[in-house]
Amino acid sequence: MNRSTLSRRLFLSCAGAAVIGAAWPPKSSFAQGAKEVRIAYGSTVAWAVDVIAIEEKLYEKAGLRVRVRPLESGKAIRDAMVAGAVDIGPMAATPFVIGAAKSDLVGVVVTSYFGSINLVQVRYDSPIQNVKDLRGKKVGTQVGSLTHSVLVEKLAPAYGLKPGNYEIINIGNNGLVPALVAGTVDAVTSLEPYAGMAEHEKIARTLTDFAPFDLMPTLLVVRGSYLDQNEAEVVGVLKAWLAAEKVFHTDRARTVAIVRRKYETQGYAIPPTVLARALERLRVQPDITGELRVYLSEQAETLRRAGTISQLPDWNRSLRPDLLRKARGQL
Repeated sequence: MNRSTLSRRLFLSCAGAAVIGAAWPPKSSFAQGAKEVRIAYGSTVAWAVDVIAIEEKLYEKAGLRVRVRPLESGKAIRDAMVAGAVDIGPMAATPFVIGAAKSDLVGVVVTSYFGSINLVQVRYDSPIQNVKDLRGKKVGTQVGSLTHSVLVEKLAPAYGLKPGNYEIINIGNNGLVPALVAGTVDAVTSLEPYAGMAEHEKIARTLTDFAPFDLMPTLLVVRGSYLDQNEAEVVGVLKAWLAAEKVFHTDRARTVAIVRRKYETQGYAIPPTVLARALERLRVQPDITGELRVYLSEQAETLRRAGTISQLPDWNRSLRPDLLRKARGQL
């Protein structure tokens, strides 16, 4: 099969998956007498533990009554939470900091550090060989995401590129690889497994990943007003999430199978080796550490200076590491 056929297949697969994900009805499980928890999630490999918890029905097995809503990105999850449509969901640092500063979002666990599975890619046959060669080029990324922030503030400057040396094209996560295939942009920031699929089918090449430039944490976040009234349910969610984390760390074959099955429902046929390589690079360390607190404080200062937020979050309110300790039975 030639590359043009593969490119068309991947383009249609990505585009179709975006439609399927948007059209899915929420799934519900009803535990007798339990309060409902509305949980959002996305299918990116960065949220593999969240996918395991949902696909293996670990929340239901913990006696929780859940309603699940798939959304494309952390930014979309944040907006749904701010609107009061979702109670809990994962998101990367930038959407979280903005939500914590402008609303009542609270981080309760680190779902992963995903810099090593976040890549800068060009077309396989592109003459571009280095990030510095993106001068004067169009780069697709999702504006307002942590990826966009790190690209502009850290990664591109490391290669001598300042804003204005290249053009940012705002594209949602599911549309990045199709835009690269179509020639709409010269490069994209691409998450696994889309990046791995594109490499596997030889329609994209990787210039670098984000890990050398930033921690790139993503957190499980809850609405503060929901947490105030339903702390027991949130601790229950964390207990189920920890069961999923155990699967991730102790049974890689099962993890690959679960995540692959999820993508198959969206119309993707991902080779197990592609997912296995991506999952092997993902760093999952759930504790909210002092290092993370410093990182988030620096992110907030950067966003305040840029005028994105007007005030800094109250981290004593916006971070609750004690809830993870309770879920572990340590309090």
